[in-house]
Order: sequence, then C-alpha cells, then structure tokens
Amino acid sequence: MYTFKRTEQNMPKGEEYETKAMLYLMNTLKNKSVDDIFLVDMFNDISASTLAFEYIIDAQAKNYTSFNASKIGESLITLFSNHLSNIYFKQYVLYCRVLPKNYLITPDTGENFIKLDINCFKPKKKDLIMKSFYNEIDKSYGHDYHKSIEEKVYFDFFSNLEIVVDSRTKSEHVINSLPVKALESLDDAKLEMMFGEITTMRMTLKLICVENEKINSISECEKYKKYIKRKNIESFIISRVIGYDLFNNDIIGTPLRFSNNYLNEKGHEEQKDIILSIYAEISRAFFNLNNPVELFSFLDVVVEEVRKRDDVEYVYQNVMNKITNLPSELSELSSKYIISVTLGGYYDN
Repeated sequence: MYTFKRTEQNMPKGEEYETKAMLYLMNTLKNKSVDDIFLVDMFNDISASTLAFEYIIDAQAKNYTSFNASKIGESLITLFSNHLSNIYFKQYVLYCRVLPKNYLITPDTGENFIKLDINCFKPKKKDLIMKSFYNEIDKSYGHDYHKSIEEKVYFDFFSNLEIVVDSRTKSEHVINSLPVKALESLDDAKLEMMFGEITTMRMTLKLICVENEKINSISECEKYKKYIKRKNIESFIISRVIGYDLFNNDIIGTPLRFSNNYLNEKGHEEQKDIILSIYAEISRAFFNLNNPVELFSFLDVVVEEVRKRDDVEYVYQNVMNKITNLPSELSELSSKYIISVTLGGYYDN
C-alpha cells in the first residue's frame, strides 16, 4: 500500500522549476501520445504516466542556485523512498538548475542542458553525495537503516536515475513543448505569459489534497483527477498561437493548406472577405468566456487527429465524428482554418 505525503508549498521560483520539469518530461518521453498525463504533487513534484497508468516516471524538481553534494544527496530521498515502495516506477529524474563546475568528470562546456547519471561525478564528489544520501535514508527510516538495504536495490535505483541540469528559459521550454513553427516567431513576453498560464494550470491541481490517502495500485490515481493531459497543454498552446495570429497576421499568415483547398479559386476581394469572416468567428469563439469548454474540447480532438494524417478534410471529418458540439461561433470554414494551422505546426518543420 502507498500513502501520499504532505503537499509542498513552494516559492514562485520553485513553482517555475516544477513547470519546467513537467515540460521537460512532456518533450522527452520516448513514445509521445495524446494519452500522456502528468500527475501533479502526488508521488513527487511531477510524475509522467498515461491515462491507462501503464508506468510512472517520477521527477523531483530543485531550483537551488547552489547545489552542493550534501543537497544533491538529500534531494534523492523522495525518489528513493518511492523506489522502496510497492509501486513500480519506470524511471527517476532529479531535475535541477545548476551543478558546481568542478563536480563532473567531463569538463563543463557551458551548455544550458545536460543529462547525467551518478557515475558522471568525480569519485570524491560521488562519495560525498552518497554519504548525504545514506544520512537521509537513516533520518527517514532509522539509525543505520541504509546498511540493511541490499546492494541490488541501490543498483536498480541508480541505474534508472537520470540527473538533468537545465538552465533553459521559460520561452525555450514552451517552444520545445510542441513542434509548432509559429511559436518561434513569438516574442519572450508572449511565451512567458503562456508559461505562466501553464504554471497556473499545474498549481490549481496542487490544491487538491491527497495527504494520507492510500492506494494499492497506480490506476487508483485516476479518482483524484490530479493530472494534466498532454493534449490539454498542446491545445492550450495552439489556442494561444492562433489567438495571437488574429492580431498579427505576420506570425502565421494564411495557412497554405487552407489557401490551396478553399481560397485559390476565389477572387481577391472574396478571399479577403472569407478571411475576415473566419477571423471574426475565431475571435468570438476564443473570447466566449461563457462556454470555453466547447472550444477546448474541439481543440483537444484536433490535436489528437492531426497526428494521424496530414489532410484537412480527413481531420475535419474525424473531429466532427467525435465531438458532440462544434463551438457555436465556428463555421465549417473557420474550423478547417484552425485545423490547417495545427497541421502546419506538426508537419512543416
């Protein structure tokens, strides 16, 4: 049986790094799927899984500006406690901002993103990390408890531990989270605003208290609804890109897939009228605060379907077969415009 511990309360910088850890996991999962989810403040700061709860990748986020051997060892205890539990964890991630330059065997190259394992540390530094790590085990489980743990348990843990040093900006994390070309054209202010809104989505889930709740299997996490779906984050980002495009046509321009299929046989004035009408419809849909659920449900399905085929009509028909209500502000053409933008993001890089 697994018992959830107390929810952490972070300063703003801590919240920033938990969001960065989530976007890092989102970007690096080997088999990316619309079924990917990110559990918030349950087993750890962030844990990646799927809607079927097939596995867990557990991430501990640390935003220390100085991360010495003692702090590194201390920071491993939550990950290791999960390793000792009866829940199976596929991988462990210690996600941090910085490491001392003289800690690693390989000389520091000044990169803003590196992935390491415990054997990348110089022997003396590794010994200091392990000493701190063992001390934390003994604090948590009792005097000299670390000596009673079999070597294989440690070996399995460190074999599945990834240490990520990541000093990339908020903007870079948003750009890396989704292969939408137009993201690179947005300025830092817009990208950081999007990062802030994603952080708010995550922090809202932290308010759901699961302290002292017990589970026997990871599938029981479903009932707490403390997770964000990959497709929700992706559809949010796409909605913001399209929203910005309404006010600055230079960011995206009329998508070629849309022009080729629905505009090229029209006269110039008719083309302008169609585009203006589409922009008006999309604007009303995006700023309809009374019923945002319909729009985001539509975008969720669009994100899911564009992965299957680069074909506007194919995606549109599949979307219409899956959703119960198209947002009332959107016509068939404006829906296909949104689909064209999304297809361009996925296939034109």
